[in-house]
This record gives sequence, C-alpha cells and structure tokens, in this order.
Amino acid sequence: MLVQFLNSGYQTVGDKKDVNVVNMQLCEFRGSPQLKIENPWWTGETLIADWAEHDGVMQWVCDLD
Repeated sequence: MLVQFLNSGYQTVGDKKDVNVVNMQLCEFRGSPQLKIENPWWTGETLIADWAEHDGVMQWVCDLD
C-alpha cells in the first residue's frame, strides 16, 4: 500500500513508500479507516496510517510525530 510519511511536529513531509499492511481498523475516536503497517525502516515494528487529506487529496498518511 502506498503511504505518505510526514512529521507534523517538525512540519516536514517525507517520501511516499510502498508498505505491507498488517491489518485494517477503524479509528476509535473519528471512526475513519486506519491501517496498521509494517515499519519500512525497522523490522518487526508497526505504525498506524490514517485515511486523511494531505496536499488537497485523500490518501494514506502516517504521521511519525
């Protein structure tokens, strides 16, 4: 799955990376889709990607902050 990585704390936008999806779930607060993904930098770790607007389009976004 193609995911846009960013760090909102430093206001930086990283690369889009093709990552493996572990599972899909709904955010318990917003009810929007989320993906649990394999961390592309650290084997064995997972991250959460949200279905969110970034650069004016809806896409999978992982905020590393």
